[in-house]
Amino acid sequence: MNARKRILAWLALLLMAAIVLATRIAEPFDLALLDRQYAFLRSHAGANAGHEVVIVGIDQQTTEQLREPLALWHAHIGRFVRAMGDAGASVVGLDIVLPDRSYEKLLPGLDRALLVDLVAARSRVPV
Repeated sequence: MNARKRILAWLALLLMAAIVLATRIAEPFDLALLDRQYAFLRSHAGANAGHEVVIVGIDQQTTEQLREPLALWHAHIGRFVRAMGDAGASVVGLDIVLPDRSYEKLLPGLDRALLVDLVAARSRVPV
């Protein structure tokens, strides 16, 4: 009987863990913990404290707000890179797979929208 209770306790624990992961109920706590970790690292960074690395990601909310597919985000990516240069970034790096072909025929000016902002940003910051 003791082994049976132990097995049921483990199953209950696994079920609770699955519910927490599936519902993202713990996400605010996880993000708060991450913020505290970064604050701790910044406070103990020493001489490099003024040279923070900021990583900006594309999340689900962004993909829902921007209706077109990522392959057509040229203008959005361009504005972002230009804004980073205007904000005083030391360097801007992109880890985005751009399409292997131009969609200029579908949206005239698409490629130019990205290139104009990339060139403008490069005048202020290495891209």
